[in-house]
Amino acid sequence: VARVALEPYVERAVAGEVWATWPVEALKAQAVVARSYALHQRRQNAAQPYDVESSVLSQRFALGPVARRIRTAAHATRGQYLSYSDAPILAAFHSSAGGRTASAREVWGEDLPYLRPVESPDDAAPDFFWSYQIGIEDLRAALREAGFAPRGRPRVRVVERSSSGRAARVEVLG
Repeated sequence: VARVALEPYVERAVAGEVWATWPVEALKAQAVVARSYALHQRRQNAAQPYDVESSVLSQRFALGPVARRIRTAAHATRGQYLSYSDAPILAAFHSSAGGRTASAREVWGEDLPYLRPVESPDDAAPDFFWSYQIGIEDLRAALREAGFAPRGRPRVRVVERSSSGRAARVEVLG
């Protein structure tokens, strides 16, 4: 566990999540989001020895020098954060939502009035089209580990989609 003051943390979280060459207003917005998220997680994890992780489970945390543009953007927004009902919000963000965001209820099972699904036309993003490929033997091994005995070549199909269009239930035959 590394202890880092909030403002240096914000600089490194922004540096870990975006490119320093982005427009300055985007860097400022990311600083406000990073700060909001960190403050929210501090409250959520008050009983833990840490507030956030340095991964995609929280926010990436860059080591090494932080670009001057990022430091300037973080400093320009110092102390600014997003709140709802006088508390910092869960300022979730993504690199690509696949065209539409999901509600907080769909993702975390909790209704957060400030996190509603919206269209997110980001088809120019490098990871816009989400897919996952798994080899047949790996799929069989995963099914066996889950207590199923696959016979032949398993076939997988989506049988139910969530309100945001994501696969909610799949059927495995075989």
